[in-house]
Amino acid sequence: MKLVIRFSDLRNTFLIAWFAAFFLTGDTVVGAEPAAIALTAPKPNQVVQRVGFDPVPAVQQKPGGAALGFADVVVRGDLPKGTERAMWEYRIVPSKETTGRGADWTKLEIRATDANFEATARVPAGGWYRLEIRGRANDDVVASGAVEPIGVGEVFVVAGQSYATNCNDERFMVADPHGRVVAFDSAKETWAVANDPQPVPDGSEGGSIWPPLGDALLKEFGVPIGFANVAFGGTSSMQWMPDGKLHPRLVQAGKSVGRFRAVLWQQGESDVIAKTTAETYIANLKTIRETAARVGGGEPPWLLAKSTLHPTVYNNPEGEGRIRGAIDELVKLPGFRAGPDTDTLTGENRGDAKSRRHFSGIGQRRAAEMWFAVLKRELTTPPRDTVMSGTRSTLALFVSKDGSFKRYRIPSLLVTKKGTLLAICEGRVDGGGLTGNIDLVLRRSLDSGHTWQPLQKIADLGDDTLGNPCPVVDRETGSIWLPFTRSPGKFNETQIVAGQSSGPTTVWVTRSEDDGATWSEPRDISATTRQEKWGWYGTGPGIGIQLANGRLLIPSYHTEPGSGMYRSHAIFSDDHGATWKLGETVGEHTAECQAIERRDGAVVLNMRGTNKQFFRSIAISRDGGQTWSEPQLDRTLPEPACQASLLSRPDPGEREAVWLFCNPPGTTRRNLTLRVSRDEGQSWPIAKLIDAGPTEYSSLAWLPDGQIGLLYELSRAGQTYRPELHFARIPTSWLADSASGPFVPSTAAPSGK
Repeated sequence: MKLVIRFSDLRNTFLIAWFAAFFLTGDTVVGAEPAAIALTAPKPNQVVQRVGFDPVPAVQQKPGGAALGFADVVVRGDLPKGTERAMWEYRIVPSKETTGRGADWTKLEIRATDANFEATARVPAGGWYRLEIRGRANDDVVASGAVEPIGVGEVFVVAGQSYATNCNDERFMVADPHGRVVAFDSAKETWAVANDPQPVPDGSEGGSIWPPLGDALLKEFGVPIGFANVAFGGTSSMQWMPDGKLHPRLVQAGKSVGRFRAVLWQQGESDVIAKTTAETYIANLKTIRETAARVGGGEPPWLLAKSTLHPTVYNNPEGEGRIRGAIDELVKLPGFRAGPDTDTLTGENRGDAKSRRHFSGIGQRRAAEMWFAVLKRELTTPPRDTVMSGTRSTLALFVSKDGSFKRYRIPSLLVTKKGTLLAICEGRVDGGGLTGNIDLVLRRSLDSGHTWQPLQKIADLGDDTLGNPCPVVDRETGSIWLPFTRSPGKFNETQIVAGQSSGPTTVWVTRSEDDGATWSEPRDISATTRQEKWGWYGTGPGIGIQLANGRLLIPSYHTEPGSGMYRSHAIFSDDHGATWKLGETVGEHTAECQAIERRDGAVVLNMRGTNKQFFRSIAISRDGGQTWSEPQLDRTLPEPACQASLLSRPDPGEREAVWLFCNPPGTTRRNLTLRVSRDEGQSWPIAKLIDAGPTEYSSLAWLPDGQIGLLYELSRAGQTYRPELHFARIPTSWLADSASGPFVPSTAAPSGK
């Protein structure tokens, strides 16, 4: 008997096995009914706080327009077994007769842990929406799930005492027929239409001011409104301190809803009864707010209502005046702003004398109108620490001699994979020069630069000089790597260049895995990133880049021994920051630099000159920064020998790269200018003046909402030596407006030379 095996049989058997192995994974079979995905976030009826809201153009746009903003909504759920290799997508389906703009199926990057997953889906402002997700294997859907309704709009945390709970005469219902005014129940962790009574922890069962307020805001701004109310009747400011039971509820509410616009604080009568001094009330509120910001991870403003009057319980003009005066002082401080003065609502606005309630139905409506006026102002007026130019503004983000550091310099602006904006710079303890005790500091923004968290230290190595921050985001892992330099604090740059210091400048790196909230202990990487004979060294300053092949590249520079000549180079990592290597040196008279990758894979190094060239120098690498061409002057980019910022962004609509370049052109450090190139730096036809005053180092970033972020150094009238670092949000539409003047008004620039 002969055994005959034909090649065609083997081939068919192999193909059958291959298809089985590829398409049959676990319990999921391609072509079968899709597995159900149980979504745990977002929740039904949830409103997520929008970012990127620009009130001026928003008025002119249809609902769902870009100026109304968006949110990166966190999506969580159970990962069906056997779908580990699926490709994930989401889409946004708007409900009929509500506002918003849908989105067709879009790739969803999920982060899987065991049987669960997390992702973020970008959703335009508006709603209601139905959020759908699915996993696909080739053309077959292997898993799907959905949640509805959800919205993107304005979210507020409410705190205080009975004025803010259900201690009023009339129960209100949300008037919007679609129920787009909602309340978060912190006990159940659910959202529902905000009909009275509100789901507050004190169990009060009367009426509130929040449904009519929500309806008014919805009508004005065209987006859903959410309230997370943790107010508790009969509580004083002392009971809201961090060591009490109420403060953790406040913090948890903020964490549960995520980002939110503001805290609405309506409290005071219990402090009148307790005879709290103005000084104590001020100290208590500062502690409550600052601790909530630190523990909760965000710093939205606190709007303080004046709610000291309680005529059905007491008559104490002196005590009421004391707390009202304390509120007047608080709203002068950073982080606090004035809410409505509801103490002015008397007579028919008050509850019956025997009811112990605050407002009648008429009073509730009028209190809601007062809150509406405050919030409308809040949403349409820039912060008070801005410099205005029409609809444009800058924010003084770091101000020297602020009580923390004598001077701030060397800006670096970076957007993380999750969309957090990081503003990094040097905090100079001893003064203005590049010597002495210098730390690296940071401020974070979770909403594209609209609001900022408090100053925090990244690195402090005693009395040494830390500088030249040049961070880079690893798009694959989300890690943020921050290379920087360390010099002996007792010596200045000239001494280090000449070899007259106790040691050279060394290269260090620190890492953050949580969007800049915390940082690893710095480690010295000098052994693989510098030549031993070099003296001075600088990373960047500015930002690093990640190449298309995944390489992390940090533009850098150093000084040669003997001659002291400055020359540029690059360092890079091919293993996600675990190890770093040194590339070859660029030609003479090059220094501080920034890098950009062209579409053909070549890396362009844009460098400051050191030989009075008064133009930028350009070098090209075709091996990822290992070697470089001879530098050439770019006579389209004049400079006064100063750092510059460089940034690229693909433009899907034009199918071409858009490059941005920012520096003070000419021979003096003034007139900070932003340039645009659409041919990868061959020409820069658009040049727009940002600030006509003394302006120096800068750093650019593409913000999550599509606008341009700029952090730069400047001096105002009467100030000397770059005392401020300002942040600007620049609409791309301004770049295209040939008739527009400087982004910052001329009144912000100093007079004289």
